[in-house]
Amino acid sequence: ALASDGVQQTRGEDARRTIKQANKLIRKGEFVEAEKILRLAAERSPQQSDIKLSLSYVLFKQRRLRESYDLSFAVAQVKVAAAAGCGA
Repeated sequence: ALASDGVQQTRGEDARRTIKQANKLIRKGEFVEAEKILRLAAERSPQQSDIKLSLSYVLFKQRRLRESYDLSFAVAQVKVAAAAGCGA
């Protein structure tokens, strides 16, 4: 279990680093570049909802509303299912 915790922590750190990098690009208005790194990160760490939500925001800023909605809705569904599964 400890090795698994270490892997999760590393993924979390990678996710934070990626989001920080994407946020810098977003502030510059470089949405296409931000999208590229967020998509790659989402493929590598599909369980990281923060990355997916950041990607959803970038898609929204590019007026790709349906894609943005679909991605954020999928994240919300997983969160609700997880909460229901643990009795919350």
